[in-house]
Amino acid sequence: DVFVENRELHVVFSNPVIRQSKKVAIVNDLFGERVSEITSKFLSFVVRRNRAVNLKGISAMFLEMHRESHGVVLADLATSYAVDADVIAMVGELVGHVSGKNVEVNAHVDPRIIGGFVVKFDNKMYDTRIRTKIAELRKRFSENVYESWTGHTDDPSEHDDVEVYSYKITIDKYDSSTNAKLENAVFVLINSNNEYYNLTNGAVSWVADQANATTFTTNASGEAVINGLKNGSYTVMEITAPDGYVLPTTGTDVTINNADGDAHISNTKGTTTPLPETGGLGTILFTVFGLIVVITTGVVLVTNKRMSKESI
Repeated sequence: DVFVENRELHVVFSNPVIRQSKKVAIVNDLFGERVSEITSKFLSFVVRRNRAVNLKGISAMFLEMHRESHGVVLADLATSYAVDADVIAMVGELVGHVSGKNVEVNAHVDPRIIGGFVVKFDNKMYDTRIRTKIAELRKRFSENVYESWTGHTDDPSEHDDVEVYSYKITIDKYDSSTNAKLENAVFVLINSNNEYYNLTNGAVSWVADQANATTFTTNASGEAVINGLKNGSYTVMEITAPDGYVLPTTGTDVTINNADGDAHISNTKGTTTPLPETGGLGTILFTVFGLIVVITTGVVLVTNKRMSKESI
């Protein structure tokens, strides 16, 4: 550990100007009876062979081999501030549970960490830094998908992951003659499978029945926004026109392709007269009126024909 952690000692042994005998003396003074005779002789041998510069690497490799032979794993814990022994013990326990080995924790402060911590062991890394979480969110948003929790509890394990997409369609509703923005136009959204958009508890689903569809009403600016869409083809269908305007008979198609979509929809002033319903009162009246017209026309023709014959 002395060679790994002490930079000044490493600089001394790396300096070719300092004589080998001086370096050997430094080794003897530093360690003396603190290490075994074989370790002391090994260090002196390395120094005399002009390999003192490699002592840091040799020491680190020896410690790694020693831990491996004794079933010990080194866990490097980097935090934004100094942690107490209880935290270190907890990290050691968690790493031991994952690795199945005894754990030696090397805890140190990394000023580059804003919040959270990083644990490395056995070529694994658990990174809970705020910077990392932000980067993960940025990546998810660049892929146009993130995970959302449904429900109302604080325990993440009790929530289901629901895919929610971030593209949107903005509806622009206006008068076909004056371009004035129109409010209170009501819309539904239909996908390529002829299913209707439904938004419940922040999660988007698609339903077969229009009665279960989520509706969108334009505001005073003639705008309504449909969020949570992925790439695909959609139809914006108006189901209620503003007062005094004709309801369009067709929808407006919008394609989402890695970008938000817009639906510019105009309305014409006027009212539509509904056609008589089959078998209803309208049909009966229409039929009776037609029969009266036909009969009256027939009577007139017959009367005219008789009058023509009598005049002859």
